[in-house]
Amino acid sequence: MSKSPGRYGTRVPEKTVAILSTFEGRSGVAHLSAGLLACLVWAGGSVLLGEVGSLVAFATAGVGCGLVLGVAFTRALGGPVLNLLASLFCPGLLAGTGTVAGVFPVAMLYRLDVELALVLPSFLVTLGCMLAWFSVLGPDRIEGWSRRHLPAAFLTTATDTSPSE
Repeated sequence: MSKSPGRYGTRVPEKTVAILSTFEGRSGVAHLSAGLLACLVWAGGSVLLGEVGSLVAFATAGVGCGLVLGVAFTRALGGPVLNLLASLFCPGLLAGTGTVAGVFPVAMLYRLDVELALVLPSFLVTLGCMLAWFSVLGPDRIEGWSRRHLPAAFLTTATDTSPSE
């Protein structure tokens, strides 16, 4: 398997590059806008929903963030794997930023219940939106949607059954 040159002379496997690719036919600004909107929904929700740093506010904001990323997936914004990864990292990254800014106490981020409230709602809602979308499309239309929106490298990698290195 050949590898793509990465930053600082490192080599990144082509399969990794293909899996993390974005949808076809959209500009980078459109993909980034969807991610930023998800972050804004989380940040706004966590501040507006009750006591600053409460678990309910984090979880509810995570649901909003997950909805944005799930709907972005149905509109072919982001990427098939990138949206799931963003649903895991956006809330945690923003909570870390809030800690540095002094909004949330540092000790709070080391508790398991807080970590789960940050990550799980967003991830599960994003995954649920993706699964609901594919169930609405049905098996016949999924292939056409995939051919239109998924990059060829992703499709090749996703359907490749040869063992990886």
